[in-house]
Amino acid sequence: MLATDGAGRVLAANYELLRLTEGTLVEWRLKTLDDLVPPASRIFLQTHVWPMLLTQGSVQEIQLQLLGATGQRVPILVNSKKGILDGAECYYWVLFVSLERSRFEGELLKARNFAQTSSQALAKSERFIKTVTDGLPGMIAYWDKDLVCRFANKPYEQVFSKTPNSAVGSTMIELLGQPVTALNQPHIDKVLQGRPEQFERPFEKSDGKQAYLLATYIPDFDSKSAVIGFFVLMNDITLLKKSEVELKLAASVFDSISDGRHDCWRG
Repeated sequence: MLATDGAGRVLAANYELLRLTEGTLVEWRLKTLDDLVPPASRIFLQTHVWPMLLTQGSVQEIQLQLLGATGQRVPILVNSKKGILDGAECYYWVLFVSLERSRFEGELLKARNFAQTSSQALAKSERFIKTVTDGLPGMIAYWDKDLVCRFANKPYEQVFSKTPNSAVGSTMIELLGQPVTALNQPHIDKVLQGRPEQFERPFEKSDGKQAYLLATYIPDFDSKSAVIGFFVLMNDITLLKKSEVELKLAASVFDSISDGRHDCWRG
């Protein structure tokens, strides 16, 4: 603690300040407040602290640095208030050494910067993954063990969502309806037991046309080998099924013609 006049000249200082700076009262009475602080704090004193003191009469919790005995810079919090000393106007200064607080704030700032950097990297990674999966022809989604959709690429949302981006956060019943969920339930039960599943499913498109989907369920395990959800990959195999039907029909016609030829030959 110390007291100065309106020009910053030191009038008094307590033992703790003298111990920290290793000075004597006689020495300090020949100095000013500016001599106690490094250049940056000195500028701040002249441009901010003193103007506030002169207009408001006090300042609270101003962060400055104090020059220690060996020239080291000690972080301090400063409170100051106008008062009277020996019948003359003065300013009392209370200096709180804040080494731990400064260290904590430095660590907090470092942690915040790291979090921001990590968040930006994560956002960039998520955008990349979303861009890649949206460009794939297949429908990709991720469901947690409570059957809540946590990820869906654009083709999946276009087929199953009523509105854009409504898939994520929806339950399977909300998104697919009770009948479809009931049809999928046996496969869901198996994948949640850790067994991959693959099956075909007829599907009616929004335009009323019939389609066929090949669905693949892949379990997702945590570090303890417990299933926490499953990935879904769905591909439209309508053209493949159509070709399959046409091949079967062609084979049937060929067999009929062949049988007819054999009958004629035998006749």
